[in-house]
Amino acid sequence: MATVQKALHACPKPRFMLVSDLDHTMVQNEDLTHEKLQLFNRLWSINFSGDCLLVFSTGRSPNLFCQLWDEAPLLTPNVLICSVGTEIFYRTADGSLQPDEAWVAYLDQGWDKAAVQALVGQVPQLAPQAASEQRRHKLSYHLQRSTPEADEAVLEGLRQSLAAAGLAAKVIYSGGVDVDVLAQGAGKGKALEFLLKELKEVGAYPPDGVQVNGDSGND
Repeated sequence: MATVQKALHACPKPRFMLVSDLDHTMVQNEDLTHEKLQLFNRLWSINFSGDCLLVFSTGRSPNLFCQLWDEAPLLTPNVLICSVGTEIFYRTADGSLQPDEAWVAYLDQGWDKAAVQALVGQVPQLAPQAASEQRRHKLSYHLQRSTPEADEAVLEGLRQSLAAAGLAAKVIYSGGVDVDVLAQGAGKGKALEFLLKELKEVGAYPPDGVQVNGDSGND
């Protein structure tokens, strides 16, 4: 079972932790030269990589993260939080990314994916995203947009329907079109809280602090 200590093999006592979203934050997707990303990479490698933790926190699934990895010169993070905070991976000594099974078990509590999926399927304005984006604790849809008022009514109606059915789930709207329905305890913020708790438990909480960067509704 992977634990946070797997991510600490190269940095047992991190002084600082940087947590960053990827699209339009760490990566300027429209810039094919990736000039700013390469500048960051040099800065991080020279001044921070030896005693700091780099965490990528993205709405992308593992598949879409790998796709971005092929497109942009990303550094390998110590920790990868993906699928809108429903999955946590640690970089191990051999360079592989292994999931935190304790986070998986935590999110399993009270999560009825099949029931949530059936309920959301009754909302005609929501179309399922690709199969790769449907994860153990995340269901992803595209919203058929109308007016801002109508869009908000769809989302609020979904939240009310989930609550009325007694389903422990949360609705995240981002990018003006993406709707993610997550296990109640999930989310980028919740995953980060879990990570910081684990670091504190092993005496590795960064004394110089944590910086978090993002740009949209799921950050």
